[in-house]
Amino acid sequence: MVRIRVVGRVPVIPVNSGELLDILSHLSGILDNYPKEEDPQHRQIPVRSQLNVLGLDRRRLRKLKRINAKGLDIGCGNGGLVNKMKEWGVDFTGIDKNAPEGDYFFRQNVTGKYPGEGSIPMPDESYDIAVSVENGTLNHAFIDFYRNTNCECHNEGPIILSEGLRVLRPKGRYVVFPGLDLKNKSLMEVVDFHKGVSVHQERMPVEYLIEHYQAIGLGSHLESEAYRTIFYKEG
Repeated sequence: MVRIRVVGRVPVIPVNSGELLDILSHLSGILDNYPKEEDPQHRQIPVRSQLNVLGLDRRRLRKLKRINAKGLDIGCGNGGLVNKMKEWGVDFTGIDKNAPEGDYFFRQNVTGKYPGEGSIPMPDESYDIAVSVENGTLNHAFIDFYRNTNCECHNEGPIILSEGLRVLRPKGRYVVFPGLDLKNKSLMEVVDFHKGVSVHQERMPVEYLIEHYQAIGLGSHLESEAYRTIFYKEG
């Protein structure tokens, strides 16, 4: 039997090996209705929620502005985060297969086989920080819980991740939420392909996770998802 504790109005499901099958069954109905990455209208994630799950607090935003950092939102959806960062004086660009029209957005076209040709139309070492929030391709490629064996994501995911690492400058960070599975063989092959790149998981306050899943319309979550993955390029 799954034991569910409630934080606020949101049920939080504890995870252990004995309860995993029950948890998957509990969430299956929710995941069946999970918005498809191809539909940008479902990507209206509040900017505050994105900043929280990415760990971009006021101090870090001030630092990005102070050092004139350049940032890239990979899978930017409707461009809300990019537009807000521009308003705050941080140089940000967004890329997505359905990106909005505008000077600060690219349409991403993933072609070829990994490592393949670049899908981000920028030179190596162009950005100080890259971010991805709820990037469906990365989720389905590198999170076993979302994994779909028939999805093109298994080829596209490594290309997108590899491109994100390629365009990072030395000492740059690529922050991904939800956290990816670091035991995933394809993911670690990409990390090994890019010399000088390390990766780790970073825990976040559970209230950020709850707020995020409320914002995108999911009523419950796995506590094990309360982390983000950070790729760091050594300088």
